[in-house]
Amino acid sequence: MKTLVISAFPGSGKSFLVKHNKNCKLLFSDKDNGFLNYEDEFKEYANEIMDIIGKVDFLLISQYPEVLKILHENGIPYIVVAPNNSPYLSSYMRNIIKQQWFGRFYLRKDSNDWMDLLYKNYDIWTSTSHLKSMKPSKIILLEGCEYLSNIINDLEELKALCGIDILND
Repeated sequence: MKTLVISAFPGSGKSFLVKHNKNCKLLFSDKDNGFLNYEDEFKEYANEIMDIIGKVDFLLISQYPEVLKILHENGIPYIVVAPNNSPYLSSYMRNIIKQQWFGRFYLRKDSNDWMDLLYKNYDIWTSTSHLKSMKPSKIILLEGCEYLSNIINDLEELKALCGIDILND
């Protein structure tokens, strides 16, 4: 089985997609991880991810550059999904998207510390230069009202069409 590894920004709907696609013919795994900040934790998480590859169709993971670097070094391709913070959007639209994403964090009752960390780093973590630095096979930018569940059909087509360039055996 080929696995499409998707590293998605917090609030993009990883857990929702897995929970609400139980009757789907595709196998999903949500391997999102809590807060990591030590080299050993990054390595352990990357190893857990690599152990799942080949067992599911879609593997949804957190967006730690340190972990993605390990995956890249091991030849494992992945897609990065993040809120659209492109410099080609007006600052007005970027702010609306940012507000909508923070509404998601508020509604799911994330801790104030977590939301403060995301707010402090949002513009950096969602910048196109940062996303490109993670060396993904593809970057998908979500608008304010979009979730992974909105683009799953595109991901199914991507999985079917792109073969080894995007997917790993």
